[in-house]
Amino acid sequence: TYLQQTTAGVWQERSSKSLPTIHGTALLEPLAQAVGQQFEQKHRFNRGEVWQSKKAKAKLLKACQEALPSFQRLNNVTIHIDGLYEGMDANISISKIKYEHLSSPLANQVKQFCQEYQSADQVLLAGGLHDWLSPIVQSVFGASKILKRNEINPSQAIPIGCCLQSQLLLEQNIETVEPNARRLVPTSPFAIGVVVQEGDDGVVQTIIPQGTPLPCQIEHELSLPESATSCRLVQVMSPEKTQDLVQL
Repeated sequence: TYLQQTTAGVWQERSSKSLPTIHGTALLEPLAQAVGQQFEQKHRFNRGEVWQSKKAKAKLLKACQEALPSFQRLNNVTIHIDGLYEGMDANISISKIKYEHLSSPLANQVKQFCQEYQSADQVLLAGGLHDWLSPIVQSVFGASKILKRNEINPSQAIPIGCCLQSQLLLEQNIETVEPNARRLVPTSPFAIGVVVQEGDDGVVQTIIPQGTPLPCQIEHELSLPESATSCRLVQVMSPEKTQDLVQL
């Protein structure tokens, strides 16, 4: 998510984008497959046989996930797995150069993604790929723009930001906020009204107009047609759905 701060101090969302191909499994699987292939060659199993085993695949992914941080400080990492396949243990050494080669397609995707937002002032890294992403993101933005974990906890960034933004909007007079910043005030995306049904006819009355700031409290007196009928059906209406609210 790309945020921009207005001169009034309010943050507004400029754009939001995600890449479904960039995730933890996409980083782990090439490494886990390479470990499995070396194990197969050593013990003369058919190529891909170990990876097809669900239990062995789960062990490979878990062991590689635990080994990821070691590649940031070691040139060679030995991955040990007890009873990987058919009771045989695995002791596979993977060099840092090979690991970087395996992860290079994903790293290039991350670089291309970051280059679209080079004008960003600060970058917050969150999630389990923080250690792997950090040097790649720094190569695009520079180390000074990367927020450190001791400055803000990534898992708390969203709730903290919401609280600060709410406080800012409450303290400021909405008339002094820039027009673009007013989009941060939640409004009703469509009109909400009621239909008073009597027989085959219905009278539509708008209760909450489209664009009304939320939350809101509105009092409305229904104007009912004169009739001797003692029971009428009142329905809440919106463009998306109709819901029976109460019968009078």
